[in-house]
Amino acid sequence: MPKSHNCMKPLSLFAALVIGTGIFLPSGSQGQSINYVNDNVVIGRPEIVADTFSNLGYFEIANATNVFNDPDFGSIGSTEDMPPFAPFGTTHFTNGPSGRMIGDFRFATKNETTFEPAEHFLNDGLIESFNHLLISADLIENHGVLNAGSSSRLEIRGNTVDFTFGKLNASQSEDFIFGGGAFGLTNYANPIGIRDRYWAVGTNQVLAGDGTGQGTGRVFDHSNYLIPTNFLTAPHDVVFAGTLQTNTVLLPTPFFAPDFTAADFGVSVQTNALEGTNAIIQLVYFRTNFPQAVDTNTSINAETRWVGVNDFSFPIVNYQYNSFNNFEDDFTSQDLFIFDRFQVVEGTNRFLLTNFSEPVNSRPNTYDIIRDRSTAEPVWDSAVAGNTTFTNTLLINPSLAATVVSNSVYAAYSFELTPPEPTRFIFIGGIRIPVSDPVSDSRHPTNMVGRMLIEAETLDLTASRIRAENYLKIQADKVIGSSPASVDSLRYDLTLSNDEDVLSITNLVRDTVSRFSGQVGLYTTTWTNQITQLSTNVDEAGTETITTNFADAYYHVFVVDPIFQTDQNSEIMQLTATNGKKIQIGDNFVLNENITLDAPEVELYGRITGRRGVPLIDDLAFPSLQKIGIFNTLSLVDGLRLGQNRDLTSITIGGAAAVSASSMSLKAETLELKEAATLSTSFAGISIEGNTLNLTDGSTITPLGVTIITGQDINIGGLTLDTFSSIMDDFPDVVLPLTINVGSTLHDDGIGAMITTSAGIHVNGSGLQGDLSFSTITSMIPKFRQTIHSWPAMDNGASASAFNNNLAVGTFEFNVAGAPSRVIIRGTSEGNHALYVNNLVLSGAAETSFAEVFSIPDNFRIYFQNVTSANGLLMLEDVNGAYDGKFVHVPVVADDQTAGGSGIPVSIVTETLAADGSQSVTLQVQAQPGVTYIIEQTTDLSSGIWTPVGTIINQGSTTASLSSQPFTVDTDQAFFRIRGN
Repeated sequence: MPKSHNCMKPLSLFAALVIGTGIFLPSGSQGQSINYVNDNVVIGRPEIVADTFSNLGYFEIANATNVFNDPDFGSIGSTEDMPPFAPFGTTHFTNGPSGRMIGDFRFATKNETTFEPAEHFLNDGLIESFNHLLISADLIENHGVLNAGSSSRLEIRGNTVDFTFGKLNASQSEDFIFGGGAFGLTNYANPIGIRDRYWAVGTNQVLAGDGTGQGTGRVFDHSNYLIPTNFLTAPHDVVFAGTLQTNTVLLPTPFFAPDFTAADFGVSVQTNALEGTNAIIQLVYFRTNFPQAVDTNTSINAETRWVGVNDFSFPIVNYQYNSFNNFEDDFTSQDLFIFDRFQVVEGTNRFLLTNFSEPVNSRPNTYDIIRDRSTAEPVWDSAVAGNTTFTNTLLINPSLAATVVSNSVYAAYSFELTPPEPTRFIFIGGIRIPVSDPVSDSRHPTNMVGRMLIEAETLDLTASRIRAENYLKIQADKVIGSSPASVDSLRYDLTLSNDEDVLSITNLVRDTVSRFSGQVGLYTTTWTNQITQLSTNVDEAGTETITTNFADAYYHVFVVDPIFQTDQNSEIMQLTATNGKKIQIGDNFVLNENITLDAPEVELYGRITGRRGVPLIDDLAFPSLQKIGIFNTLSLVDGLRLGQNRDLTSITIGGAAAVSASSMSLKAETLELKEAATLSTSFAGISIEGNTLNLTDGSTITPLGVTIITGQDINIGGLTLDTFSSIMDDFPDVVLPLTINVGSTLHDDGIGAMITTSAGIHVNGSGLQGDLSFSTITSMIPKFRQTIHSWPAMDNGASASAFNNNLAVGTFEFNVAGAPSRVIIRGTSEGNHALYVNNLVLSGAAETSFAEVFSIPDNFRIYFQNVTSANGLLMLEDVNGAYDGKFVHVPVVADDQTAGGSGIPVSIVTETLAADGSQSVTLQVQAQPGVTYIIEQTTDLSSGIWTPVGTIINQGSTTASLSSQPFTVDTDQAFFRIRGN
């Protein structure tokens, strides 16, 4: 590439250092391709006009500092918000493998008044910015490092964007300066990411209206302080930020650590002259236990050092947060230093400083908070560890003269530690001070520092590493390699699509991220007590006298009570995905705003949790949906409605998925609930509708509202449906009925369901087939309630054959809380109806007041084979014939011709007795052609529980006598029955 001559314009504000072949070309060069090449060092702010910009060396853009005089603060410097550096007319940008560019840059084609996308941007080296790094080109290739830092924004817009093996960063680096600090005599500014929560200074634990503090009593309750993990401050008044209300606070904070004795605190002690006069006892208690991180390499270390000042010392507590940084591919650490100069500061000088950034907030002048190791290291390195081992007599000493301390004063302060937030900076006395930016003071993530935006037609993320401190937005029409090496962001805004068979969002959103955050409560106090000293004197006559002397004991206690988070769940601000065939989501995340998945088929394999305020998720979130599969947790604060405005082919919920919402409505041609999946609601009911419903395989439904199940063919084999336990109140006033609308068939597939209702069960339909002979229905009936049960089965008389294929129930329990209550059981249409139940169970008032609680119309009968009285108060003859013959006992036929009332001729072919006492039985049945017969066994006819043990199938064209395999019987008695399926 040819090199042009060096040409620089004089600058009014900056001095430019140009070494090597860095050049400036005037715009007057016409009709030729102009190239700019730097292969050495450029420092300054040159003006460059070139078609092609190539950096092979060091290129740094300097920013300006304006200085002005303020009447209150004197000389003040501020960084000028200058536009990012951009060459004029450049269409091709290259930063080579050896190239390093430092400063704010805008890589785009700059015209007279506008910017247009460049043709090509290529980075194989390192580009770092202070505040802005903006790239716009038709083709963008980054195989090197783009580092914007957490105080910056990184924006990339292009047609084809290739990040193969590239690194992008808009997050904190190890040498990031957090700023802040005290300045002047009355003001301070917090470091980035520190927010004031509450503050106070006072005497004897109570703040008076004038702020001087009044009251009596110990400020620090050390009466139980025998070990370092058993202490509690006395109540003290503080002012909370925002509300400016006075509140009473205890440390350790009760909200976070209600079990004070279990709190894990370390203790550091510094003493001076424990014996003699002017004893000084200083103690620091600092919490050392924090939640275990998902990433075991993430940790928080705690340490205390002391800096001596005359006789007293002031403590420095250091919390160091260690976590893995995916951008650096290594471990990084962040430091939080907490200084307490309470004992060192004269009593008359203890007061509240005013927050320069947020004047409504304050902080005791005895505290200082630093988030940067570089500014704390000189003091930290010169400090020493505590010089005395903790003992339980440091605070509770038998030689103390007084039980009530005097001269008690305290200072309380609490702050919140967060990732960096939007700020601008000024310099006062050489201190970099963050000041709230009114424009971005809403703190919305899109305004926060540490944000990254990527827009592309085609985006290749193969083997890339991306890290954003606060916010990452990706918008791409075609995503290639959507499983990059590593992506780390606290919040995401994703708009993705492709034209492949599947759009997979996997390994793109990180489940949890490591961010140093939490809340810290600080409490420091001093008081004075006296140590008694007995002296024996002997006069000239040899007479002994005992003199009592009192030596002052000065106490200084500092408590640091943080609650840090080692992991935070990542959030999806908005997710929009589009594909012509299928979308699969494999990542776990928290949904903070909206989701739109536009594809005929959607499969959710990741765990999705919706925050409060997330809109109702309905068909609008799935514009072209036909099939949806949910195979993990889907937890929504608001409702979930699918298939209400669109005809869905299928809804499948399986893989132990847990779907929960305030309300839920699911409708599809085929709806499957399987593999121990669960549906639950927290406010309203659940509606399930479809042509074919398979609610099976150990699945569970627990609504907090009216539940309606509607289908043509409904299989509930293995389902647990409970509308009672979710109420969290035994026999509540508010009851939740269960309605099942059946078109043709309701059955339990020979597996059985467990149904518990709090307001009866309503099964609607006519001419229905199927049975529930393996299922248990429990009706929990509140006191002072009238509960209706509707049952559509026809009255086929008191015969064993009527229990087959007539909605017969295995076990039906009526549990009535107490009288007066009324249990109404009726049919669903005109004609004679009946409830056929193998085992009828009566509990509560259904047993004690059996003759009073039931209300049964004349056209309804309850046929039962066995009856169970919960406390044995009722015999079979008490129930049979009750209510004018509406309870009818149908005996279980125990001979070998009907085998338990199935109505199918059965005989015992062989019966053998082994030497060990076990038996084997072989059964024979006259089997109809093409019919499968189920063989069931029970050891107790009254239990109503029959266990399938085998099948007999006649695959011929005529009736035949078929024998089963032998069944081993290890009990004293066993009963068998055969049912046609």
